[in-house]
Amino acid sequence: DVIETVSLDKKKQITGQQSIFDYGATLGIDESMYRPKYPDCGEFDDDIKLLYEKEVLGTYASGHPLEKYKDWILKNITNEATQFNYDADEGALEVNDGEHVVLAGILESVTVRTTKKKQNMATAVLNDLSGSVSLIFFPKLYEQKDNLIYEDQKCFISGRVSIDGEDIKVIADDIFPFDRLPKDIWLQFKNKDEYMSKKPAIEDIILKSRTTINGSAIILYLKDENSIKKLDNSHRVKLDDELLLTFYQLLSEDNVKTTYPEIKNLIRRKSYDYKHR
Repeated sequence: DVIETVSLDKKKQITGQQSIFDYGATLGIDESMYRPKYPDCGEFDDDIKLLYEKEVLGTYASGHPLEKYKDWILKNITNEATQFNYDADEGALEVNDGEHVVLAGILESVTVRTTKKKQNMATAVLNDLSGSVSLIFFPKLYEQKDNLIYEDQKCFISGRVSIDGEDIKVIADDIFPFDRLPKDIWLQFKNKDEYMSKKPAIEDIILKSRTTINGSAIILYLKDENSIKKLDNSHRVKLDDELLLTFYQLLSEDNVKTTYPEIKNLIRRKSYDYKHR
């Protein structure tokens, strides 16, 4: 058989030959000295991993960046993206022209445009867990918040519905980035007596950390009385690790918690200022 004969000849030629990778063992050299050493970087952060998945695959494979915020989002939005699509059976929408809405999602396809008056504005798409909706940021808002309007920004959007035939958009009147929203700080006490005994120390801590820009609200909870009191805006503080550590030392870590705020309160209060964050 010709094929078998050629195969045997090749094997004979190879016998006794070595690859360049075999010389180390032949000469008694420790090959591990020449192997590349890679740093142990550990696992990527979930958000970074999902970002790479979207960049490479065009979609999220191992999860969704909004999943961990789902409960908070559902408590604060008025609508989901699917409600901006015409019902296939009834040909109707679940939103009305001019209706005020609060949405949450991730900004994509952000495009900056210049108006006839030489002012910048932007269009974008907001993707949530259900779908997507088109957004418009007119010059007045864009000038104030342009540093917040960018690709992959997780945010709440407050705005008005604009319907022109089958062209449905939301004209944004404000944007609330997830990572810049001031969290609420909950302080738990066994009862009123414990709170009163620690009140001077609490007030001293608040005084040293008080801020009028993006401050976190302080909420008191008296366990035995099942009583909740939210301190007024003059008691808002700058939340950082040092402040939390101070509260932990006074009350213990079990009695100090932070929670995401209610967006409707921020819309009503209008005292946030992301430019100075």
